Amino acid sequence: RKDKFSPSDVLEVHYDTVNPARREIVRLGLHLRDTKQGGLSEDSRAALEVLEKWLEAGAGSDLKFEGAELATRISTFFRFIATPLAARYGGGESGLARFLKDAAARIKADPRTGLDEEERRYIDSVLAGAWHEQEDAAGRGRGAANPAQRAPLGCFDSLDGFGSLDSMLDLPLPGITCLDGQTIHSQAAQSYTQWVPLHDVDAAQTICPIGHSDRPDNRYRKSTLSLWVEGKLHPAPLSRPAVEKIATARLVLSR
Repeated sequence: RKDKFSPSDVLEVHYDTVNPARREIVRLGLHLRDTKQGGLSEDSRAALEVLEKWLEAGAGSDLKFEGAELATRISTFFRFIATPLAARYGGGESGLARFLKDAAARIKADPRTGLDEEERRYIDSVLAGAWHEQEDAAGRGRGAANPAQRAPLGCFDSLDGFGSLDSMLDLPLPGITCLDGQTIHSQAAQSYTQWVPLHDVDAAQTICPIGHSDRPDNRYRKSTLSLWVEGKLHPAPLSRPAVEKIATARLVLSR
């Protein structure tokens, strides 16, 4: 734990590809396996063989890392129709977080602690489900290519999921490797970053998701596309003199 953070420490947050829920689910699966409590199917055990190495390597969701594709297939859907645990802890991401934190606290207090039947069934279900989905994808010849990597950025598409208004104006997104929208770094969640070192605000940097425009043919629509795809930032000074230094065009509006 750190008491002080440098500007570079804060900037590192932008590159965080860890999904804590998926990481903790894998830890609970390994706990069940290593304490020999039972409840894990052969498919879950097969998944853990891959995910154990993924966890040791940092549990990042970036597909560049071995095991990440399988990890991103772990379902975090936490509702009563999926598991009775949702009635105990509450549904949604907050309920899942409560369950995982509670289980982790029990294990910290007693490394040999057991999980009850509902907990074992839930962990087995999501691990086996991820394994089945991965096997199904491989059987269809997709290999390690996740379809979301090939999905375009739809014209006026949004997180509501209504789809593109005009497929002719969609933008291809080559190179997206962090598809887990529950991570900070993922472009799939339309993440926005503004980094401002308070000792020098004109050294600020930022990146915004590619936006929508009433003029989709405008060259500025794609001006930051390559940076956004790569997860990089561009200068965003805050004072007017600093902005003037990097300006590439000026438009004077008449009254």
